[in-house]
Amino acid sequence: MKKKLMIGLLVASMLFGTGVQALADPLTTAQQQDLDNRKNQISAAEQKYAELQNKADELNIEIQKLVLAVQENESNISSVNKDIEALNVQIEDNKKEFEKKEELFKTRIKFLYENGGQANYITVLFSANSIGDFISKAQAIGKILSLDKQILEELDEKKKEYDVSVARLDTKKTELENLNSLNKSKLSDLNQKKDEQLVYIQKAKEEYSKLSSDLITTERNLYKPFENIINNTSSSINDLNNSISALNSLKSTVTNSDVKNEINNLLAKANTSINKKKAEIEANKQTNTQTSPTNNQAQKPSNNTNTNPSSNAPVSASASKILEIAYSKLGADYVWGATGPDVFDCSGFTQYVYRQAGIYISRTTYTQINDGVAVSYSNLQPGDLVLTSAGHIGIYVGNGQMIHAPQTGDVVKVSKIWSFYAARRIL
Repeated sequence: MKKKLMIGLLVASMLFGTGVQALADPLTTAQQQDLDNRKNQISAAEQKYAELQNKADELNIEIQKLVLAVQENESNISSVNKDIEALNVQIEDNKKEFEKKEELFKTRIKFLYENGGQANYITVLFSANSIGDFISKAQAIGKILSLDKQILEELDEKKKEYDVSVARLDTKKTELENLNSLNKSKLSDLNQKKDEQLVYIQKAKEEYSKLSSDLITTERNLYKPFENIINNTSSSINDLNNSISALNSLKSTVTNSDVKNEINNLLAKANTSINKKKAEIEANKQTNTQTSPTNNQAQKPSNNTNTNPSSNAPVSASASKILEIAYSKLGADYVWGATGPDVFDCSGFTQYVYRQAGIYISRTTYTQINDGVAVSYSNLQPGDLVLTSAGHIGIYVGNGQMIHAPQTGDVVKVSKIWSFYAARRIL
């Protein structure tokens, strides 16, 4: 059996390039050195990725400010347009009033001309039959002359109001043109910042993805010989125990979570096989010796210590609601300045999720960092706000991961927390 086992290991080693090794020691010196080198590379890549991501997050802060400035300009433009509409109505009213007064004055001038002008007033006065009649006529003429003067003054006043309104309209138009020009400049800056950010993100993705993929392949190849032993139904309990010991040691060495899960599945399968073989041995004993069955205890798989922050912390009802809302938006596109319901930027996403749960938080990353109370990385709980930098924020979901709206060209998704800057507890 041992000979077959060693042959199997030799074949597996030739297939996967791992070399022959003792079962209790899953890695050769060369393998360990290669793995350490790759880990150092991936660690450097992670650090580089974090640096590039932080640069992108810094751009996010500038972009958020530009977005707010553009939105403020648009609000101002809307206000100016309303002022212009009101001025147009006022100018039209003034124009009608001016035309009305002008027509009345023309009528008065025509009447005076046709009736001899002011000289005719004297004729009217001398035609009085008595002192009382003279006084009455004089008062009537005075009222007419006063009315003419009033009409002239009102015409002049309306003309001035009209001119002032036109001047105000011209000023507002100039203001609108300046705001539009400023708006275009802001949008141009915004697009430039977007392009800069995409360069950073793309470079980070390429570097990190390549090294991560290489490391995953290397780590998978390390457990393949032991997978063959576990999948071999003729492997002995001793072989399986040795494989379990080796895989437990290997599990603490690998870094990829998928590989760890695959190793855990192999460990569970190995323990199941051991329990089955022990049960078969016990059954054979009962058959051969006709004695009472002994109480064989199944070997328990070793505990898997989870080093993620607050991984065993219960999820509160309110946090559960937050996560339910957040997960419902998985796949939603990232758009600068967007606050939902179908597109988001990072802080717009967190604000939307909390708002849907009936909780108000502020709008931007650099204000949300002051909402709630500060939380350390080790005390993170699902539902907490977590910042990878001053310019990027998401919602902690557990197991060292967060759900967030990353950047342009990406969608709402769950990611590993690549860099911890701060966290805030709202619930």
